[in-house]
Amino acid sequence: MTILVPSTDGVEVALHDLGGDGPPLLVFHATGFHGRSYQAIADELHDHFHVWAPDLRGHGDARTPDMPLPWKGMGEDVLAVIDGLGVDEPVRAVGHSMGGAAVVRAELTRPGTFRGAWL
Repeated sequence: MTILVPSTDGVEVALHDLGGDGPPLLVFHATGFHGRSYQAIADELHDHFHVWAPDLRGHGDARTPDMPLPWKGMGEDVLAVIDGLGVDEPVRAVGHSMGGAAVVRAELTRPGTFRGAWL
């Protein structure tokens, strides 16, 4: 299942439910990748986490206006995903390259967002 989550600047982030049982684990992709690239990893984690993987602005199925892709916007996409899931406690995240930078940007914007982050 994929849902579109509104972010800033008219962007809609595509959020892919990669399945699993347990607390949410958000996986943020590298430049040139998309969220579904991590399905094989998610399959290994299904017994421990419910894995979600978004397509950040300019990637995959995200709806992005023709515009520059600033780092600030990537961090805003991360926060939009968390808000869109309705998670009301710190979450765990994995960030691969650009995804790691986006997670850091989100944490700087909203301290305490993450319970743990693997970058």
